[in-house]
Amino acid sequence: SGTTSVRASVYHRIRNDGFVGTETSGLAYNPGTFKTRNTGGWLGLPVIKNRLFLFGNYEDESDVRPLNNFRANSGGEAVAGNVSRVLASDLAQLQSFLKQNFNYDPGSFDPQDDETPQKRLMNRSDLNINNNNKINFGWIQLDSSSNNYLSGSTSAGIGRPTFTANFMNFSGSNYTILENIKSGIGEWNSVIGGTMSNSLTLGLTSNDESRGDVGTLFPFVDILDGAGVGYTSFGSEPFTPNNELRYKTYQLKDDFVKFGTRHTFTFGATLQRYESENVFFNCCKQGAYTYNTLADFYADALASLANPNRTTSSV
Repeated sequence: SGTTSVRASVYHRIRNDGFVGTETSGLAYNPGTFKTRNTGGWLGLPVIKNRLFLFGNYEDESDVRPLNNFRANSGGEAVAGNVSRVLASDLAQLQSFLKQNFNYDPGSFDPQDDETPQKRLMNRSDLNINNNNKINFGWIQLDSSSNNYLSGSTSAGIGRPTFTANFMNFSGSNYTILENIKSGIGEWNSVIGGTMSNSLTLGLTSNDESRGDVGTLFPFVDILDGAGVGYTSFGSEPFTPNNELRYKTYQLKDDFVKFGTRHTFTFGATLQRYESENVFFNCCKQGAYTYNTLADFYADALASLANPNRTTSSV
């Protein structure tokens, strides 16, 4: 892991739009914004000369790229390329209505980014107890997450045509998935006399691939175009609340070797234990509603504000 001298290095790498193509089949194309940064460093050193060595490496990376390139139509624009049929005026009015009447910010409707932060840590230590016994321990950790676009599944309402020019949602309806890993492994290698050796390994790895916290829940709402096709959506993503996946792996391994004049005998045992925790709620603990048009939604929302105790809706 380390050496008999102190050694270290630091680095910084970047990548931007200059490395992304801007045309396909001879046609100009706007790929969106790409930006990657990776800053890190490593250090290796002896703590006790010829006995204890340490090595560590740390990286902080940020990767930003388009999650969806479609943008709202400013009005009168042709629906082509990354210009959707969804009017910016409709989305701006809906955004303002939700803020003013429900104190809810649905997020942006501009082209949305996929941000993937990554923090990576790796440590290793080696200890020479004596000529016959050596111990090493390694630790690896990753803290990361990725943005994901709202699900188009028909398990929530009638579904929505995501990633098409027919539909745009607000960023508050997207979700993140965690990628958090922690892993520690220790090894003890021994020489017993002149004809035997033993290697003992212990390890624990923990993974968390749950969906990220969406904050205060707000009912999920699909709004159609009047012809049964999704036009826009807002609210907490239908399948994200309490969508959790965590698991751990324990491992124990021991190998004993006996060296003979003609033969080598190896005896070993290994034990692994796996446990997982998976929680999933089908749509939708926060409630889900589908309206045929924007006008229907406004009518129902205003009626609800006027009479919060009503039990039926005229829409």
